[in-house]
Amino acid sequence: LVRHDKTTFFAESSLKKLSNKIYQGILHDVTESIKANELLKKSELKYRELTERISDAFIAVDSDWNYTYISTNAGMIFQKDPSLLIGKNVWEEFPEFNNSNISLPLREAMKTQKFGREQQYSFVLKKWFDYRIYPSPNGLSVYFNDITEMKLAEEKIKDAQEKMDAAIRIGKIGYWSWDIEKDEVDWSDRMYAIYDVDPKTSLKYDTVLNCIHPDDQQMHQDIVAQRIKNKNNSSFSYRIVHKDKSI
Repeated sequence: LVRHDKTTFFAESSLKKLSNKIYQGILHDVTESIKANELLKKSELKYRELTERISDAFIAVDSDWNYTYISTNAGMIFQKDPSLLIGKNVWEEFPEFNNSNISLPLREAMKTQKFGREQQYSFVLKKWFDYRIYPSPNGLSVYFNDITEMKLAEEKIKDAQEKMDAAIRIGKIGYWSWDIEKDEVDWSDRMYAIYDVDPKTSLKYDTVLNCIHPDDQQMHQDIVAQRIKNKNNSSFSYRIVHKDKSI
């Protein structure tokens, strides 16, 4: 409607018949209500655009475990149309998740209202996920992403390390590192056994040098200096003297 001053406003009207010839009309100015609804719609649109830009999957549930929002990425993981899940109960829609690894942390976060972070393997989806769980009085917001490739890479590294450790034990091979600037030497367990040194010993270069046969110490120092200067990693031999004076 248009006012006398040419400004416009939104109105809501109702009409009631009082008698055969008399009607009562009621007019409400609902401009502020309309503006508030428009602002809310814009805010919701911005929120949805923001969550869709995030690479992680995202879901939100209310305090009764009903979906209030599901991102496109989450729908792809669940292999479901997100719009068809809104208002549906999590445990009824996916009963297989009811006793899954992640169900306990989700319920705990809802109960305690404390943030949770979990890395869990889903036996249902056959994948590893990293979950960040944000509780509120109104429900939960959960961000999660597929970390299966990272976990597989970690397993390969762990397997390779175990095989290397086994080879070192079988071959009686030790390995070490030396921080030249700090003069700090780090030995594997096998190195302590080879040099016959107490594992609790704090190691520096001179500590190691004192374990070498006196006749080989100068030669050892010269070769080490050359190796550092020329960045040469070729091997060389020298004698070690044990505590019992055996060589």
